[in-house]
Amino acid sequence: MGFGMNKILVFFAVIQTISCSLFSNESDLLIKKMFSRYEDINTFKADFEQYNYWSEIQIEKKSIGVIIYNEKKMLLKYSDPEGQLLLIDNRKLTMYDAKSEQAIITNIKDIVSEMKPIKIIQYYAKNAKFSLDKTNNQNLIVLDIINDEFISKIEVTLSDDFIIEKLKYYDLENNTVLYEFSNIRINCKIMEDIFDVNLPENTSIIDNRR
Repeated sequence: MGFGMNKILVFFAVIQTISCSLFSNESDLLIKKMFSRYEDINTFKADFEQYNYWSEIQIEKKSIGVIIYNEKKMLLKYSDPEGQLLLIDNRKLTMYDAKSEQAIITNIKDIVSEMKPIKIIQYYAKNAKFSLDKTNNQNLIVLDIINDEFISKIEVTLSDDFIIEKLKYYDLENNTVLYEFSNIRINCKIMEDIFDVNLPENTSIIDNRR
């Protein structure tokens, strides 16, 4: 009887190991398909909802806007809060807040200059363990980040054609930022002047470039 129970326990242990292995391989495959899909994307435009959550004080803030990018530039233009924007032009970052009538301009480098969702995932995927969550029949890939000073985990939800629909970051204190993308347009025509930022005359500009 004891021997039979041991065999059953061994059997379930083997099944669990095989399931985990297949699970891992499936997440790796989805990651590769996503990276391959984005190789063919030169321009991107989508509406987004952004949710910032601070775990210690249990407060969530929702923002709404549009994200637009081409091979060299990226714009996040907010409709709520109205007048906020973030523009990355090569290695220059401009952030503007209409409420405070203030703009910050700074030079950026490394991963910050590539804040496109796919680029951030590619950057952190180099030092991450992948897993897959098929709850509610969605393709949710979890990246557990290894030894990063800011980010502990990233969750990526993919559409059936491997486009990012949701992107969620966790920092080391379990604060989160969630982006939900909708009305996604790929390789659409984007006029260059959409990235022109004309700040109001009364804007207080803090220029940190050196």
